[in-house]
Amino acid sequence: NLLLLAKAAKQYVATFTSDGSGIVGTVTVDMGQVSVDLDLSGVVDSGLPKNFSYCTGAGLSYHIHKIWTHNEATDTTVCGPDYTAGHWDPWHACGAASGNEYCGDGNGTTCIPKADYDPDFSADPFSAEVGDWSSKYGKVTVDSSYMASTEQNSFYEVLPGEMDGLSVVFHCGTG
Repeated sequence: NLLLLAKAAKQYVATFTSDGSGIVGTVTVDMGQVSVDLDLSGVVDSGLPKNFSYCTGAGLSYHIHKIWTHNEATDTTVCGPDYTAGHWDPWHACGAASGNEYCGDGNGTTCIPKADYDPDFSADPFSAEVGDWSSKYGKVTVDSSYMASTEQNSFYEVLPGEMDGLSVVFHCGTG
């Protein structure tokens, strides 16, 4: 699920409302800090892939994607690559879902092979896509109250002003 980010004084906040998705909460980017605070209790019996525990049992993957093409900022149920493009990857780390135009098979204009992506953010911050929060910080766990929460800090994190027009996407942690 995702939502176009809204600008607020020195931070960007993606606000999830229960309209259409059943998810309530926020994702905040604030000068090197990423905060996730989501209540997933409204989607426990929804049409997630397979079922809720399958989707959330291994945690949720989460990423910044390059675009948001929906007309409505609140439409959070359809979030495939046609609507969000690939991961935001301005440093050319080139993961499998990178949206960077220089990433590909290693031939021609796509000179950086995606198959070589092996992020080790703690040892080399530039080895991970900027938008690949899961590879940088680990998956977001969901507790017994169906809350998904995390706070992460990094000198190499996206700045609030860079978030305009991008989207935050959560994926089932199992695939």
